[in-house]
Amino acid sequence: MGFVQVDYDNAIAQAKRLDAAADQCGEAFREISLQSGRSERFWQGNSGNAMRAKMAESVRELQRIQGDLRKTAALIRKAAEELRRKDKKLSGVHG
Repeated sequence: MGFVQVDYDNAIAQAKRLDAAADQCGEAFREISLQSGRSERFWQGNSGNAMRAKMAESVRELQRIQGDLRKTAALIRKAAEELRRKDKKLSGVHG
């Protein structure tokens, strides 16, 4: 029987990095939304509308990516914590 070694702390640290990337997505889509609203003063007509439509598309994509990153981070964290608990239980270590 083979054994799988898991670096629980590293897995949880990587999940934190994914959460930080999700936070950056949130900052980016908030900034794009803000700039889109401000652009109406300077960009009008078809070109302005096209630019704002592209900005709205980018915001939706960033929101989707943010959600995916958060879900992935949560799954990694949950798996690492569950594996750690199981390993402790199996090895007889308490706490």
